[in-house]
Amino acid sequence: FVQNILSEKGISIDQPWVAMNVSARWMTKRWPLSSFAAVLNHLHEEARAPVVVIGSAQDRGDVEDLRAATAAPFVDLAGAVPLGCLPALLSKAAAMITNDSGPMHLAAAVGVPVVALFGPTSEVRTGPYGTGHRVLTASVPCRPCFSRVCAHVPELECLRSLTPDDVAEAVRCLLTAHAISS
Repeated sequence: FVQNILSEKGISIDQPWVAMNVSARWMTKRWPLSSFAAVLNHLHEEARAPVVVIGSAQDRGDVEDLRAATAAPFVDLAGAVPLGCLPALLSKAAAMITNDSGPMHLAAAVGVPVVALFGPTSEVRTGPYGTGHRVLTASVPCRPCFSRVCAHVPELECLRSLTPDDVAEAVRCLLTAHAISS
């Protein structure tokens, strides 16, 4: 299934590609779509590995908003991969960019290095398991608050302080490490 779906989208199962997950169950755990779009632009300008956006059928609107926010190409698999096949798909990625989410844990579990964006939750308590990951956080006095509703001013400063440049640099480092180990 994984080989077929990637092949249909023009990606060889053996080439390096980056998984991207723009969703999370809590709205307060979601990095802005405009920031994900900026990372896509960086990676495209640098001719880095192709990006495959994953998600459920409920994430289709977010992925369409992401497409509208960037001219950079990406492969859209939101709603196309059954949950039972997601670990197999993620196991073929060279790296993953994600909010604190279930797919973050799946990627880490199958040995994929993760760039994880943490806002209101604690990377110590719920960060990706294992080594080789890049967890990005901001020094905001209220974090981690574990809140599903942000009462901080400015709102969601913990996530909005994470810059696309920092995320793109973290991805570059993971892709370089992947190339060296391949």
